[in-house]
Amino acid sequence: MKNSTNKALFEKAVKIAQEGKDLTSAIPVLMQLREQAKAAEDPLVTKVLRLASQHIENNESFEVGQYFEEEPLPDDMSNLEYFLQLVADSDNKFNREELAQFRDIFNQLAQ
Repeated sequence: MKNSTNKALFEKAVKIAQEGKDLTSAIPVLMQLREQAKAAEDPLVTKVLRLASQHIENNESFEVGQYFEEEPLPDDMSNLEYFLQLVADSDNKFNREELAQFRDIFNQLAQ
């Protein structure tokens, strides 16, 4: 997803995540990013963005950190901001592994 055209979308999504008030406003932005991932033929990112959107829609939050055994995020970073960083640099193999973990967690939570 390293594409200059989606830089503005990422910035908009990160701003929403930082404000943290109404994360449902991030859904249309995530869906636009999903369309770009779909056009780039990246099925993992396409799916994880859809699942993230559905998770926010169903829960009105993006709190999934408790499902990871990793070290906690810095205090000034939300789970959504971290997720967006992974998506923004989804070409990195380690980020792809974490995005796959997000996918699995979203699928478990949806059941």
